Amino acid sequence: MSKAEYTEYKEEKLESKEKFCDVPEKYKYFTITKIIRSFDKKRAAFVFRKKEGREFVVVDDAEEAYEYEKIKFFLFSIDSKRFAYIAEEKGKEFVVADDIEGKKYNYIKDNSLLFSEDSKHLIYIAGKEGEEVVVSDKKEEQRYEGVGSLGYSSDSEKHFVVAGKEGKKCIVVNGVEGKIYNDVQDPVCSSNSNYLAYIVQERGQKFVVVYDIETETEEEKEKYENVWALCYLFDRKCFSYIAKEESEIFQIEIKL
Repeated sequence: MSKAEYTEYKEEKLESKEKFCDVPEKYKYFTITKIIRSFDKKRAAFVFRKKEGREFVVVDDAEEAYEYEKIKFFLFSIDSKRFAYIAEEKGKEFVVADDIEGKKYNYIKDNSLLFSEDSKHLIYIAGKEGEEVVVSDKKEEQRYEGVGSLGYSSDSEKHFVVAGKEGKKCIVVNGVEGKIYNDVQDPVCSSNSNYLAYIVQERGQKFVVVYDIETETEEEKEKYENVWALCYLFDRKCFSYIAKEESEIFQIEIKL
């Protein structure tokens, strides 16, 4: 390959250009602070800022519905039909979903806003009176010292979070608490939505726990010095992770 051919090949590989979307004509002179496209790439949502600093959302070519001091985070549902965002006004934060304002809280955790796989459900984590609460389809669940790592099962019928309780942590599935450990990390759901696996740290060791969602029972796997890279292998229909014990490292699969 000649130098000229290589240069042309390199430029072809590194550079590409495609149209992302059009700015609605009415708002083309406003400052854009955020922009996203829907999963099907047929819709676009913009956050515009007015001269006085207030922000508002426009989806497609629709008229602005509300304006706020700040728009923090926004997303489309997986089917691209629904839209939600976190807004801030007068020291409070709240979720606006499908143009309907939700309850106001001290804060909504950034990036905690999540639609289910079937796009029918919406979940997020809110701060309230020094604690955090999971809000699922506008309904508050149990309050905890802290909440994180939220997700949905593949069938969209179950949601799970890692919750802080009594200075420790536990898995919570649809409001049902699992066993309390020193630390709980990286929950992963199986493709059939029947099992949840997560990494636990207890008494200086780490191990994987498999939680049976239907029976609400837990099975603790072998303990190691360290465990990481927990995932679900869809082609093999099993959980997989890496574990270390002294000088040996293992890849472990848990058949379901």
